[in-house]
Amino acid sequence: MDMIPGRVNELALEPLQAGVYRGACAEFCGLSHARMNLTVIVSDPGAFETWLDHQAQPAAAPTSAAAEAGRRTFLDRGCSTCHTIRGTAAVGVIGPDLTHVGSRRAIAAGAVPATAAGFRRWIATTDAIKPGVHMPAFASLPDAALDAVASYLAELR
Repeated sequence: MDMIPGRVNELALEPLQAGVYRGACAEFCGLSHARMNLTVIVSDPGAFETWLDHQAQPAAAPTSAAAEAGRRTFLDRGCSTCHTIRGTAAVGVIGPDLTHVGSRRAIAAGAVPATAAGFRRWIATTDAIKPGVHMPAFASLPDAALDAVASYLAELR
């Protein structure tokens, strides 16, 4: 469906079968248009309600020392200026809400798995993964800080 500034379009989809479905961006939307993929997960209504209730909850506290160090780095190094993590002091509104980012299958429009290694790669090389992205790369962070923040994000389930 075409997106036209100032015009509201509605598209209703009725899934007929539970499963995991792949989608791709169908409109030119920027430099990384051809790399924009999405996953649609269709579940039964009860499972969806459970998922939805969980998504409304604040982030759980870190369970490992590495993730706790990552939480502190996230808050101290400016990540919280752009991103929200509900239940923390991170209340940025420019970037995506990361409260449960570790529960995703992938990040960066499907380009990177939502694992500690994937988060580390994304934080350090955003522009190489998704040209035109507005998030700056943080390759200048020390390795220990990159690893810690990646551990924290992976625990945000």
